[in-house]
Amino acid sequence: MAKKAKKKDDNSARSGRGGSSSSGKKTKTNKGEVVDPNLPIEYFDPKLEARADEVRSRIKTLNKKRVKITVELMELLHEALTKSYYLHYGYDSFREYVKKDVDTVDVTKAYALGKIWQKFHVEGCLPKKEVAAIPWTKGNAVADEVTKDTAKEWQKKIEKHTGEELKAEVEARKQERQILADDDEDPEEVKWDLFKVFLTHRQKSIVDAALETAGKGKSDSTKENHILAQICSEWLALNQKGASNEQRLAMILSRLSDAHRFEIFAFKKNVRGRERDEVLNEILDQVEELFGVEVEIKNGEEE
Repeated sequence: MAKKAKKKDDNSARSGRGGSSSSGKKTKTNKGEVVDPNLPIEYFDPKLEARADEVRSRIKTLNKKRVKITVELMELLHEALTKSYYLHYGYDSFREYVKKDVDTVDVTKAYALGKIWQKFHVEGCLPKKEVAAIPWTKGNAVADEVTKDTAKEWQKKIEKHTGEELKAEVEARKQERQILADDDEDPEEVKWDLFKVFLTHRQKSIVDAALETAGKGKSDSTKENHILAQICSEWLALNQKGASNEQRLAMILSRLSDAHRFEIFAFKKNVRGRERDEVLNEILDQVEELFGVEVEIKNGEEE
């Protein structure tokens, strides 16, 4: 019968594991229980018992030899993880199996090697030897970003960049995706630059306080890049040499528009007669351009 793990207390990956299907049929566990196959359970295919035993035996042999990370070890750990062999070995999780049965690597490294093998070889189709040559800390740092189309690109980045630089790029890409999900801008037209600056502890505390204060009071965005741009825009508006009051006001209004994502139209107080009509027509032209609608003024009322 199939073996089912108890409720897990680790973060092991579930993708790629067999046994569950969406056919609607019920599956019996080794205890005779009937479970919903759509639930995220760990499953071991009893047809793979012989292969599972072979994998365990080979990993133990490698343990005794104290070998370094090899193609074979990565492939075996990946197989034991993704096909849930550890259930056949009597463990409830891959974490428990590695802690008690594998001496060559610790739990963190074992998970990382499995993920690297999955992303760079299984999905990315890179040759086995090239995957085994990837430093596991760097490979683990970028693995979530790797696809079939980008595996080679990330492999080259790993060769050229430090672990910290790779982590920074991954984080920048994640923030970019989040920002694009929140913004109205066309993702194809947005261009990004990575801005990096080193600060003393005191300087950083000042910057953090400014970002937090501005984010709470002057913006409906929680994104640090939005808030930083707003702070800088306001500073420029108030301090740019040679700027007239009208120019400063225009910059402040632009900052408010960006912060709150609505258009602001302004004109002087007590405008009358012809000048008033000219101002209103200018505003209406902007409205028509923004929203693609035609607006007319008749007898002082908008239509």
